[in-house]
Amino acid sequence: MEKKVFCFIYLFLFSIINANINKVYKAKVISHSCIATEVKIKYYLDNEMIGFISYTQIPFYIYAIHSFFIYPQFRNKGYGKELLIYTLELLEEQEASLIFIQPGPFEINNHYFENLPPGEERLLKINLLIKLYQSVGFKTVHELIAKGVTCIYILAGINENPKYLMFQ
Repeated sequence: MEKKVFCFIYLFLFSIINANINKVYKAKVISHSCIATEVKIKYYLDNEMIGFISYTQIPFYIYAIHSFFIYPQFRNKGYGKELLIYTLELLEEQEASLIFIQPGPFEINNHYFENLPPGEERLLKINLLIKLYQSVGFKTVHELIAKGVTCIYILAGINENPKYLMFQ
């Protein structure tokens, strides 16, 4: 009996606390051409931007998520996963045939975004991102595809290791 009462009180208080939280996603087309469209989704919590995700649509309903960031004070609270799931559901509505994401951690430094330099911290964050991406259905691309993507990354000036490239 006491456990049931405790559970009821907990659920009641949890619903009151969550009822006061205002979560908003705002999508905006950043650029559009006949080849690609880039979209940025900003995630707001009580009118404060807590993160964003950007993706590009290329022909054949292929999407590449290339920027995914949650501000440090909002991390490890599930907001990143919520934003990622929201974006994937949006892409599913747009009949995405393939979605790519590259775990390339970056941080904010003096109001500018910078890639983390090579080292233990970068590898740790890449592994955390891989686990997050796997939890929503992403898989690592085959090593032959990763080798082919290396050439594209070099030509495009992308400073990431394609062995971490993931898809769904």
